[in-house]
Amino acid sequence: MYLCICNAITDKQVRQRACAARCSVADVYRACGCRPQCGKCVGAIRDLLVEMQGQPVDSGAFLEGAAAAPSE
Repeated sequence: MYLCICNAITDKQVRQRACAARCSVADVYRACGCRPQCGKCVGAIRDLLVEMQGQPVDSGAFLEGAAAAPSE
């Protein structure tokens, strides 16, 4: 399933590129060789990372760069 339409990033790609330790959304984008565009996918990617890591995280813990303050 596509999580980021702007960069064509799928949930499979996120699972493959997520680091073993605490991984941020920015880490996933770097591993995919791109940057967030509109920022609408950040929540879905963050949720998948949290699910993979099995630990609760504050809502703003993974936000960095353009996705931290998406334009409305």
